[in-house]
Amino acid sequence: MPKKREAFSETNLLKAISAVLKYDGSSKKGAAKLFNVSRSTLQFRLKNPDGKTTCGPSTILTADEEKLSETWILESCKKGFPQSKEHLQLSVKQFLDNDNRPNPFKNNLPGVGWYKAFMNRHPSISVKTSEHVTGASANVSEKVMRKWFSDI
Repeated sequence: MPKKREAFSETNLLKAISAVLKYDGSSKKGAAKLFNVSRSTLQFRLKNPDGKTTCGPSTILTADEEKLSETWILESCKKGFPQSKEHLQLSVKQFLDNDNRPNPFKNNLPGVGWYKAFMNRHPSISVKTSEHVTGASANVSEKVMRKWFSDI
């Protein structure tokens, strides 16, 4: 059975870190107990001030480049030009072709796994499927609409 992770707030962890750094007479063990945080987590965060680390390999695009891609996708959607999965992959390929940085992609083209991970990292972007519209619904004129509303 896997270990259960302790649930503690980030604010308590920050208070414990500041108590140890200010040295209010607090040891690491005492501060962890006082603020109800894990001693090992407190030690890790003191040693690594950047804090949280992620599992797995680092992303191919930097955080700024991914944020720029996210903004580009959202802005183009607002203007009525949504980007498809394939178009996003091709734009990243074009960027990597021009940048010449090492990456694990074949021919610099990111795969489905990269796309899924990108979508998970950016929940503000979502895939929407279009609604099926019949030809009769699409070709409704203003005159027909006014008649329909007057009949109601």
